[in-house]
Amino acid sequence: MRTIHDQDLRIELLDPDLVPVYRAMTPAQRVVAGLAATDMIRERLLATLQELHPEWSPDEVAAATSARMLGARD
Repeated sequence: MRTIHDQDLRIELLDPDLVPVYRAMTPAQRVVAGLAATDMIRERLLATLQELHPEWSPDEVAAATSARMLGARD
C-alpha cells in the first residue's frame, strides 16, 4: 500500500491490483471485509502491546489498543 504524506495529512492508496477485486464486491461484502480487517488489526495491535509492555494490566493494554485504533498519537 502506498502512502502520501503532507504534514499531518495521510492518504493511503489501494494497491491497483485490489481495486477490481473491491469493485466486484457488493457493498455488504466490502463492509464484511472492512470489519474483518479491523478485527485483525486490533488483535495484532493488542498482542504487540502485550509483548512490548508485559507490566501493563489487561485493562491498560485494552485502553492503549483502543486509543491507538482511534488515532491517538504517542
